[in-house]
Amino acid sequence: PMKPGVWYCLGVALRLTTGIGLYTETPGVLEASASQPQDASETLIEKKRRLFWCSYALDRQVCVHLGRPFGIADSDIKVNLPWVHNDSEMVAMPIAEGDDPDQRAEAAEEDVDSSTEIARREAASTLAALQASTNEQQGSSSHATTVSLPKPKDASRWVSLSFFRMRILQSEIQSMLYQNAELPRRFDSYAHWKTDILRRLHAWRRYAPSSKKDLEASGCGYNPIFLELNYQQTLLMVYGLSPRFPNASRKDLANVEECSRSIINMYATLSKEGQMNYTWMTGHNVFIACTSYLYAIWQISATDPASFRSSVTLGFRN
Repeated sequence: PMKPGVWYCLGVALRLTTGIGLYTETPGVLEASASQPQDASETLIEKKRRLFWCSYALDRQVCVHLGRPFGIADSDIKVNLPWVHNDSEMVAMPIAEGDDPDQRAEAAEEDVDSSTEIARREAASTLAALQASTNEQQGSSSHATTVSLPKPKDASRWVSLSFFRMRILQSEIQSMLYQNAELPRRFDSYAHWKTDILRRLHAWRRYAPSSKKDLEASGCGYNPIFLELNYQQTLLMVYGLSPRFPNASRKDLANVEECSRSIINMYATLSKEGQMNYTWMTGHNVFIACTSYLYAIWQISATDPASFRSSVTLGFRN
């Protein structure tokens, strides 16, 4: 007999939350009893939402690393993310680039798919909800100047929401690239989808906390380098070789080289600071980054030796 692995344990946890109905906004499941004491900082409904999304995030993280099927399909999830509808605890955070109003309007129009996807995940995963959100975005895009997402005032919740949103993106990427998921109708091709998911990843990076000092000033000791690690690892998933994109372009190879080098540098920084956990997942990430880097410079060197030399000699920190 052997101890059950992490995939089995997390699978049980996710099935328990699914079994009691936390994956949906069913009133009988999420509503709190009037006689039940409430925490002033968080209602019971929000705790139940947070419990589900924590189990979802862990399931996605492990399944992406192990290449195994997810415990619940994204299309079956009909529960909001925690805290996002508590207006007193949230502030709007712009995620569109550009200071010029015309550029911001153009960015808002380009991010229609992104905001539609966010609305679909946070409100409901039904086709009707998606269509309604799409129509609303198209009707208001001509007047929009910025695209924003709700950000909690509490720094710890901001970190949590960032991870939840990253796992949603990783779930879609894993499904599209490795699990032969059907291409959504709003995309003309898989190349169109790839462009859109990269835009959403860049928007996520602008949303997620990046300053350790700012988090510490807000009473949160979390190191945002782990968020940046997840961002670079997810970019590596998109740019790297996959069953959907078995051949990498010269531009993709350059991005693979850059992402993998960034991951190696960040793990070196964590090691020097004594913050690196030597788990199987860390070993997996370092292995993937190193092999991806070697593959990229090998392929680049075959066609562009000058670029190969600059990639090897520049970019790594001592």
